[in-house]
Amino acid sequence: MHISIRPIFAVAAVIACFMGTANAEMLLNANLDESNLYDNLESSNAAINTNQSIRPFSYQRAEMFLLDDKRVRLIRAPNPIDDGNMWRLKPLNSFKTKFFYTNEERTFLEGQSGVTLRKGINLLAFEDGFISYGDDLTLYYQLKQVADQNTVKNQLFRGYLKYRFTNWSIELGKDNVSIGPGEYGGLLLSDNVEPYPLVKLGTETPLYFGGDWDFVLLNAWLPGKRNDHSNPQLLVGALSYKPFNWLELDLARSDMYGGDGQPEYTLDEYPRLFLGTNANSANKFGGDNGYASWSLSFYLPFNRWFENVHTVKMYYEEVGTDVNTFWQTDYPNGASTPSLVRFNKSSFMEGIYVATEENIFRLERAAIHTNFYWHWNYTDGYQYNGLALGSPYGTNSESYLFKHLHYFNKDFWGQYKIGQYTSPAYHIETPGLTMTRTFLELQAEKKIGIYRLGGFARVDMTKNYDETISSNPIAYISQRTVSPNDMTFMTVGASLNIDF
Repeated sequence: MHISIRPIFAVAAVIACFMGTANAEMLLNANLDESNLYDNLESSNAAINTNQSIRPFSYQRAEMFLLDDKRVRLIRAPNPIDDGNMWRLKPLNSFKTKFFYTNEERTFLEGQSGVTLRKGINLLAFEDGFISYGDDLTLYYQLKQVADQNTVKNQLFRGYLKYRFTNWSIELGKDNVSIGPGEYGGLLLSDNVEPYPLVKLGTETPLYFGGDWDFVLLNAWLPGKRNDHSNPQLLVGALSYKPFNWLELDLARSDMYGGDGQPEYTLDEYPRLFLGTNANSANKFGGDNGYASWSLSFYLPFNRWFENVHTVKMYYEEVGTDVNTFWQTDYPNGASTPSLVRFNKSSFMEGIYVATEENIFRLERAAIHTNFYWHWNYTDGYQYNGLALGSPYGTNSESYLFKHLHYFNKDFWGQYKIGQYTSPAYHIETPGLTMTRTFLELQAEKKIGIYRLGGFARVDMTKNYDETISSNPIAYISQRTVSPNDMTFMTVGASLNIDF
């Protein structure tokens, strides 16, 4: 795989503008698949005071907004190895193993950083550790082992070097990012795929100017064999603005570009690529797969009237492709220039989130356009290793989710999810059958000292089964293989975490 260093230099040039005195604490990211920590974070009655949509958070930032840090496990660096030594070392921070059995040939678990399962027994194990120097530099690594009927492999699952300066940090390595207010992040970038190589510049603590501002700018590499252009790249930028504690506004831009057989870009061309200045042209700038999004989150003040209510949030996100803007100059014949920004093809997500002292409820709906996550130059779609980078259910889908999580005490929680998604949901070009899949998922975890024991069970009832949906959720409508067969699948599992 060829990795261009131009994006690294581009981000480094931006960093140079913000260099200053270091001032930070623990820099390690709370991994996106640590759902219990993020559930606690978002359910805190103090969560309305910070932007929530750009993740992962560092542990230092997350700790300030946790409802009850006894419910979760916070990574804390041990004392220096020797007095006066700035180095901190923890070669084995945690170990976790997961067991799953499924009777479906291939399936995946939403929002679990790319967990895919094969029919039969699946074993997964993770080990992580870190080394830090002072308060401003840390190196993190997480190993992963997988064993199923087809695969036995060991890999560096996550690993990054992270440095903080003033309110900012630069991260270089392998990680994943989500942008958006939903259960799995957003429709543009979610926690649905496994970590990928990246270089990332972002705010560790918000900047203040008429409210709190958070930013992230990253370039990711998506290594792997594809039928269109193998090893593409992903350029992403996002900002989150909180002018009041009851309102959050998010804007984001994502662009899949490059890969085998595709043109490369010089440093001065990256702003044009990111802004989509020549996205409608027939030259190399017209061959990328670009998206833009905006979202609003409203926090309703029910906590003023009900003591037990912490958070009530309503949110809405719209993501568009084939975005037209007033600064673009290469419109097709007959196309009009928009006064500001126009989405020609839009997808939507809307939801409501309610958190009390002991309960979390979420109701969410998403509708993905027929031609979304697909591009004439990237016929394999907006995906990494077969899973959608945005909505877990990919192109031409409509989904509903209800979640209820309950804390029985600080050491024991349980939750259930009821969901349904249809695909293809909108027969515009190729009329035919629609797959409808309804699921019930149960999960629980009990903490006993340094041990956490978990259980998992899920049933998927499928009408008009589509064998492509579990292996390629972003497959275009003409690639669907929906059959008039009704099938039910079971997945059960158990987990053990040891926090050293």
